[in-house]
Amino acid sequence: MENPMFKAISPEFAARVEKADKLKPVAQKLGISLAELVLAWCVSNENVSTVMIGAKTPAQLEQNLKALEAVEKITPEVKAEIDALVPFVPELSRRWPLPHIAHARAELKCNRYNLHKRLI
Repeated sequence: MENPMFKAISPEFAARVEKADKLKPVAQKLGISLAELVLAWCVSNENVSTVMIGAKTPAQLEQNLKALEAVEKITPEVKAEIDALVPFVPELSRRWPLPHIAHARAELKCNRYNLHKRLI
């Protein structure tokens, strides 16, 4: 993937495209599109709290919603195959500054303390 356009978009873009290409045979084997596979995997993954779809057309929305029908195809064996091809490594988003996270943790700790005080 030496296309300079990919590097101009994002340094990680080419690597992401290569990862997606690795998943195409899995989607074909299951008889679903790559988009359906990825969205169904997200819905079935306990480490994913929210699945956001991006559709520009009604046809894309319809295809994305078909992923809900494909969730049952994401068996533990399929998850293992996907993990072997493209390991999922959660990372802290660089878009949100850390003070927001620290503030949320401090607020949670404060709420737990106040609840504990009321129970005593």
